[in-house]
Amino acid sequence: MKKIIEINEEYACNGVPACDRYSVVTQIGVHITPAPKAYIKCEISVPKEEDLVPLTGILSDLLRRRIIANSPGFANIVAQVLANSRDPDIAAKITPYLGKCSIPTEILDDIRAHKDWAYWTALISLYGTLEVVQAQLQSVKRAFEKVPGVKVSSQLFSGPPGESLKATVISEAPEVLPQTGRPTLASLAFLNVKEPGGGHVAFAPIIPPSGRELYEWYLEAKQTTTEAGFNFLADFHLFARYVIAINLVMFTGSEQKEMNTLLRRLTDQTTKRGFSEYRTHVSVKTMCPEKANDVHFSEYRTHVSFVDNVASHHSFNNSAQRKLMMSLKDMLDPKGILSPGKSGIWNSEG
Repeated sequence: MKKIIEINEEYACNGVPACDRYSVVTQIGVHITPAPKAYIKCEISVPKEEDLVPLTGILSDLLRRRIIANSPGFANIVAQVLANSRDPDIAAKITPYLGKCSIPTEILDDIRAHKDWAYWTALISLYGTLEVVQAQLQSVKRAFEKVPGVKVSSQLFSGPPGESLKATVISEAPEVLPQTGRPTLASLAFLNVKEPGGGHVAFAPIIPPSGRELYEWYLEAKQTTTEAGFNFLADFHLFARYVIAINLVMFTGSEQKEMNTLLRRLTDQTTKRGFSEYRTHVSVKTMCPEKANDVHFSEYRTHVSFVDNVASHHSFNNSAQRKLMMSLKDMLDPKGILSPGKSGIWNSEG
């Protein structure tokens, strides 16, 4: 069956029905990416905090040139330390600070030096035939040659001759950042670092894929986060034309007030820079509607209680996109009986 919907990098309405915002369910064929003949799991690490600039710039360029096809994810030293918090040596150094204040920079530097860890680590994957992925890997290595201290490690997996590669034979270990289509809950272990059953919230603005812009935002957000008593756990996801820069804030039951205040400060700072949020906590959704209108930015998604408020900010070009959505809603559901108002989309006479 022909591919029905294609998601692309340009502005379009294609992604709207793909997200099921109209609540119309039909039996259709879904275009599925075929299993590759070979797969390379690649890890790129850089030693310095400021290396976020070339790391972002090079990876986004490789994405736009289609050398790599998946969306790279990268994390900072905080993520690696907390992921290994059960290590007795690490636990002894960070436990005195958990739930009380942010882990001091000197402690993180000490752990990093002792373990010989990088400051930033990026994960990418290469998919295709054996010849193609090997050539792509060489292109990736050449692109990073100019970054001092960079390390590029890789693992090659290939299927039997004439057969596609099966994800289940690659590794039994769960992936923190899934790259092979196998879902996992392994990352939920992070929630127990501060206390069993701890909470988390992701502050996630959308930022241009310029390494310099991302780094400047990161430094400001990191300072704000640490001053509030939390660590900046970076969980950045890079795409060809933007970065979803997730600041994963983990908190205990007694830190909810401080967490809420932190998110409000981060929202204010990020809005002043002209960036929009990809997702956020429901309690700060309606915090700066007037600023969102000023810079023509708004939320990517929100709680059902705030969908109409968020949709009201989609006013670019005389609310062209909203009018298009309403027209489609009128055509697909003229009586307005299928989830009326879902995602802020009503019939024109609703």
